[in-house]
Amino acid sequence: MLHAVAWVLSMALGMAAIAFVGLSPAGASTRWHIDKTYPAVLRSIAGVACPTLGICYAVGVTSSGSSDIIATTDSGSTWKVQSAPLGPTVHLTGITCPTTSDCFVAGGDSSADDIVLATTDGGTTWLDQTVPGGGGGLKGIACPSMTVCYAVGYQTVFASVDGGATWGLVAAFTATSGIGAILAIACPSTSDCYAVGNGVGSVVLATTDGWTSSVRQTVPASVASLVSVECTSPIDCLASGYGSSPAGDTAVILATSNGGTSWSPDTVPGTLFEVAGVTCPTSGDCYAAGYQSTAGDTGGFVLSSVDGGSTWKRRYVPKIVGGLNAVSCASTTSCLAVGLTSTNKGAIVATTDAGAKWTSEPGPSGLDPLAGISCPSALDCFAVADGAILATTDGGATWTRKGIPTGLLDPGDIACPTTTDCYLVGNTSSFGGVVAATTDGGSTWVAQALPSGVTSYSPSLGIACPSQVSCHVVGSRIAGAPVILSTSDAGSTWSDAPAPGSVANLVAIACPSTSDCFATGVSGSSGVVVASVDGGNTWTTQDTTSTFLFGITCPSTVACYAVGVSTALATSDGGATWSRQTLANAGTLHGVGCTSTTACSAVGNGGVVEATSDGGGTWNEETIPSRTQYLSAVSCPSTNGCYAVGEGFGPTGGLVVANT
Repeated sequence: MLHAVAWVLSMALGMAAIAFVGLSPAGASTRWHIDKTYPAVLRSIAGVACPTLGICYAVGVTSSGSSDIIATTDSGSTWKVQSAPLGPTVHLTGITCPTTSDCFVAGGDSSADDIVLATTDGGTTWLDQTVPGGGGGLKGIACPSMTVCYAVGYQTVFASVDGGATWGLVAAFTATSGIGAILAIACPSTSDCYAVGNGVGSVVLATTDGWTSSVRQTVPASVASLVSVECTSPIDCLASGYGSSPAGDTAVILATSNGGTSWSPDTVPGTLFEVAGVTCPTSGDCYAAGYQSTAGDTGGFVLSSVDGGSTWKRRYVPKIVGGLNAVSCASTTSCLAVGLTSTNKGAIVATTDAGAKWTSEPGPSGLDPLAGISCPSALDCFAVADGAILATTDGGATWTRKGIPTGLLDPGDIACPTTTDCYLVGNTSSFGGVVAATTDGGSTWVAQALPSGVTSYSPSLGIACPSQVSCHVVGSRIAGAPVILSTSDAGSTWSDAPAPGSVANLVAIACPSTSDCFATGVSGSSGVVVASVDGGNTWTTQDTTSTFLFGITCPSTVACYAVGVSTALATSDGGATWSRQTLANAGTLHGVGCTSTTACSAVGNGGVVEATSDGGGTWNEETIPSRTQYLSAVSCPSTNGCYAVGEGFGPTGGLVVANT
């Protein structure tokens, strides 16, 4: 049994492994992430064991077809290849770790020899243990204690009662028994075990005396094969695999609460192919994962249960990112980002750990690319796409469509100073600028009256609302002149303020207070930062760069960060001076957000996320889910997390990534 509770699913490299590395119980989280880094030598991962929070071991296959063992001691932030006596034809398939330093690995080689490796020092050294043979290559292993272990292979069960020093054959089956490949084993005690596999139909074997005797238990005839088993007690178990139906193979989860006297099928949501793994960190919280089969929805899936497997809920895992366009953070750890897929459909991703991991969140289907996002709280977020406004009240677990303002064709950005008050900018079919507001969480929107002479401008590119009644919008007129609009009465009236004379266009704005605002844009062939200290009435140029600036954020009235083409600027004195930062990646950055005055994340082309924790003294590149083409905006509503949006490659198109 695995003893941690978060999943890591690496589908982009064809991996079918699942690992629990420290997430909340099933009822407390809906976010799943691709782990940050693992050695590139592995092509697929077959098994994983996490004996405690933060420490995990995994076995997998390299690109050459041999196997490796990898381990992490920092919840998956880094993985290291272990030194093990592995020949070029060894194939490792199972792993179990009864303690943080004691682990056993099972597998076989091209000659069908049975292999068990063991470590007692956390993987520093691995020793090859002697197994009698005859198992045709071992498939699964379980160690209910540091000294008692069981391993299974083809029609065989092996046991050790001395920590692997010696192994013996304790059960053997013949073809006439209808038992073939035994693929997995779980032992809730040193004497009680359940082994599953296939032969003539699916197979469940049970013992209550350490395999001195065993019984083949009855399972539904529709189950073709069982490939995983988990037990939270000697009588409570789940087994998973696939069954046969007229429509093809279908995912199966079986449950027993009476020691296998009866096994009943759980209802598996969706049209899925196989449940390849199941685990229960507690008697109530369980997770299952496997392969999808729905056309256009291939890849991996995760299910979770909070009632011991009686009911299951589908959890989505990251897919290939199409692109990200905006990001917002509602707490110190929680952020969402929105964007599009390569097929121009909307997507949402999220984070809950301040950017260490970025996750993919499900949104309504059929969306156009997502352009902007705002999260006024850790649970409440609003995102905009062409012809759609989305809202979540549960941190991105579910999203609902909201009505859009009449006449609005292209929403550009959104700002929500409260969970019910939002302001939206965009343009109409005639390319006129629009500002609309809601006071009921997006159920209804009212277009606001703009100053005469400024309604014909290209879509507004930025909006900031430092309070419920104070907002500022930046953009450009069709003729090319910049636009700065401000309101101090919740949009009842808007004023048009002139930009400094040399400024040609403004693209982003940040307002850390109702009086202090900073905006970035273009001045000739240079980037420019302009600022206002009187609530947007007057603006002055603070700094120019040799390259364009696209994004800006201000975690306080004196601390701001601006990013652009191979550029990052920072000020700690309200813009009196701006310093050039050294980036880890010299690409184009589109957006920046900060969880504190010194901790920030910047996003840009190539799916780049760069982060600093020392006020820009050093920037380090972070890893996001899948292959992202670009990220265009980021927002950090608290000290714990950020949300970014953009565009990437693959079937999911735009989406939101987050590091909460």
